[in-house]
Amino acid sequence: MEEIPIFGNIRLIFHHMHKSFVTLFFTMVSFCHVQAQFQGPVYESFQNATLTEGSYSMSAPWCGGVNATQLSLADLNQDGKNDLVLYDHLNLLVRTFINTGSAGNPRYTYAPKYEANFPEIWYYLILKDYNCDGIPDLFHKGIFGVSVYKGYYQNNELKFTFYRDLFFPGQNGPVNVYVQPGDIPAIVDIDKDGDLDILSFEVLGAQLPYYRNMRVEEGLPCDSMRMVLSTNCWGQFYQTIYQGVILNSLCKGNEGGSNKKQRHTGNCIEFLDIEGDGDLDFIGGNITFNTAQLLFNNGSGIVNAQDSMYNMNGHVLNLPVWPVPNHVDFDQDGDKDLLFSVHTEGISSANYETITLYKNLGTDANPNFVYQHDTLLMNDMIDRGSYSYPSFLTLIKMANPIYLLAAKAC
Repeated sequence: MEEIPIFGNIRLIFHHMHKSFVTLFFTMVSFCHVQAQFQGPVYESFQNATLTEGSYSMSAPWCGGVNATQLSLADLNQDGKNDLVLYDHLNLLVRTFINTGSAGNPRYTYAPKYEANFPEIWYYLILKDYNCDGIPDLFHKGIFGVSVYKGYYQNNELKFTFYRDLFFPGQNGPVNVYVQPGDIPAIVDIDKDGDLDILSFEVLGAQLPYYRNMRVEEGLPCDSMRMVLSTNCWGQFYQTIYQGVILNSLCKGNEGGSNKKQRHTGNCIEFLDIEGDGDLDFIGGNITFNTAQLLFNNGSGIVNAQDSMYNMNGHVLNLPVWPVPNHVDFDQDGDKDLLFSVHTEGISSANYETITLYKNLGTDANPNFVYQHDTLLMNDMIDRGSYSYPSFLTLIKMANPIYLLAAKAC
């Protein structure tokens, strides 16, 4: 085993070095905006080099960091533990991490081999079981708005096969379940009947259509999704360009006023029972703001109160731009936590502070989300922010010791 100091107290450890020299190009940036002519496969990924900072060994140093990230959990290798899936919609990348830890103490180790099992993903990636088989299925925008893939296991690996795009009956024929490009819908059992429904803002971003899944009502097999447009404005609210919404909307058109500039697109939403009262409340991030808005369900699908600046237990969410709510059991202690990630590239180059964790110290039935920090996953990755300038280090192993021959900034 060879141990190489890189910088400060960070060391690079190579196991079983057999060649007379090793050339290593080491970069301190997640993404370097460089254009070059493609010349075919000129390198092969090597994930076994261990990187330590002090005494801490990073679990995903070479994954490329995170920028505009969505988080999902699924058992990728059928070992009974949920693993981590990250999707960055700016570069259409799926990254997979195997949980090598334990219940309540997960350790997500970068495992890119599972990425090949995912189809090409557009705009959003949501993993939820629609067909009652206990295996996560995959939802993404596809071409029309919601494209569904069925999950299955083959050789102990989670894979997906196309099911169908979702449409509902319209006056002049089938109409696609709509999701604005760049938006993230909520795919959730909003009516609590046992099947997955979909809510997503309409094309102008002012009102929230509710697409109800009629599988249970019509007695269809589990492997079915039968969508209808239940209402054009779930919650009876109207969103304007200002932070917060107009309550008690009558759902009859432009109730925000005659000035259509008040309306705006760019929404990422989620539903969860944040009050512990048995119904699902709305939480969403908008492209205009760096905090989230919370809308309270009165129990009958009508919003009767709001927190226009998400302020949970005294901590106001403050991300660089456009928060995405993620309701997942990240620490795998049995209760879902609330995470907020950034959905687009901000003006700050220090965009490695882009995932905020509110740990659930309560239960799913009665949650208590308490702010922890805004650098989730960063202690396991090399990420210095976009537009950083990397240094290329050439290391040549000679008889003894190992000499640093060149260091040059790009």
